Order: sequence, then C-alpha cells, then structure tokens
Amino acid sequence: MNYFNQWKLMLSMIVIGLISSLIYHYAFMNNFLNLVIHCIAMGVFFGLINFFVAKRFYTGYISLKETNKDLKNQAHLDKLTGLLNRRKFDEDARKLTTEDNYALIFIDIDNFGNFNNKYGHRVGDQVLIKVAQIMKKFK
Repeated sequence: MNYFNQWKLMLSMIVIGLISSLIYHYAFMNNFLNLVIHCIAMGVFFGLINFFVAKRFYTGYISLKETNKDLKNQAHLDKLTGLLNRRKFDEDARKLTTEDNYALIFIDIDNFGNFNNKYGHRVGDQVLIKVAQIMKKFK
C-alpha cells in the first residue's frame, strides 16, 4: 500500500467515524456542546483505530501473498539443480492446447549410479549441478 493510499484510507475512516459519531449524537443524545466535542473526538479515535487495524491486515495479506508466490516457485524447482521439476511439467501439461509449443528434455547420464557409488554422492551432486548449469545456458 503506497503512502498516498494510506492517507486516503486513514482520512476516509476518520470521516466515517465522524459521521457515525455525529449521527449517534443527534439520534440518541441531548445537544450539549461538550457531548458534541466528545462524539467528534470518539469519531476521530474510532477512524484511526480502524485505519491501523485495516493497514495491519492489508500488510499481513500482502506478505502472505508474496510468501505463497515464493513457495509455489520453490515447489516447481529441483532444489539441487534449480531446473524445473515434474510437478511443473504436470501443471504446464494440463494447460496445453493443440496450438501450444512445448519442449521437454530428458537426459540420462549413463551408469550414474555406478559413478555415485564409486566417487560418492557429494561428487555426484556436483556433476548434476554442472550438467544443469550447462543446460540452463541453452534455454
């Protein structure tokens, strides 16, 4: 929420508070000056409280929306290589039409299980990362 919109929201809530307090005053109370001032002060107070509560909820909503977007993006990427995973392919495949173009690349590194057994998974992971970096260059 930008600065200008925050001020508009706060002022509109103060005006709503003032209007509701004046209506309350004239509908249910005697017309004494100190009560009018009291109602105006309560209206401003009510409007400010509403503004800060609404701003807090809006800020939380935006933060949650951004977090959900980041989590969705993370769910589509392989953690080790950073390449798109099967979940992303399945999601894209459901959206495809006959007019769409889509390419899918499967790579098999021959005897990679033997390589992992001989040199260890840490070295195998480094090989996968390097292969992924090379693939990303040809995007």
